[in-house]
Amino acid sequence: MADPRAIVEERARGFLDLPAELTHIEFKEGADFASLQYRISKTAMAMANLRDGGMIIVGVKQDRQRQFVVVGIDATNESSFVQEVVYEFVNQYASPPVELRVFPLEHSGKRFIIIDVQPFERTPVVCRRNTPDGTTKNDQMRPGDFFVRTGSPVSTQRVQSDAMMHEVLEFAVIRRIAEIQRIQRIAAASGSAQNVFDTEASDLGDI
Repeated sequence: MADPRAIVEERARGFLDLPAELTHIEFKEGADFASLQYRISKTAMAMANLRDGGMIIVGVKQDRQRQFVVVGIDATNESSFVQEVVYEFVNQYASPPVELRVFPLEHSGKRFIIIDVQPFERTPVVCRRNTPDGTTKNDQMRPGDFFVRTGSPVSTQRVQSDAMMHEVLEFAVIRRIAEIQRIQRIAAASGSAQNVFDTEASDLGDI
């Protein structure tokens, strides 16, 4: 079986060789985590609401012509991206918690931070608390904020239309149905399929 981290690293190297932001890829400048923590939290919540999750790569900036420049991250800033620190900060705001992995990557003689964001399992991710007073406008979050990734240009945005919301909710239903079917197959082997189906169908009515 392929190593999941190796797969993510291979994908990241490809995006670094030909940098282009997509709904599931976001580049951040090579700053320390404290400088990026709110933007990363927003993006992570939005990517968790995508069908396949997404990836944040720290160490790529945009120039005045909005072209991506692959510069990497220095050792001091790299050391601020600790798995537990990033996970805990993001999940102060995310409900349900966002599953993510943080690790360094060396590529073409430069260092980068990769944040691999997994899609939600059962219910879409929403913000559950306010950012502190004095947080800059672009970094502000409030309870109930529902973030998604949009294109043209690619960005992280609060849901602003029923179409944005319906797409995520449809994805949630598809994931839950697939989960029920999987559990039914397992339960059928033990003769308890009907009880499992009744429980899962009841839970499905709650989303």
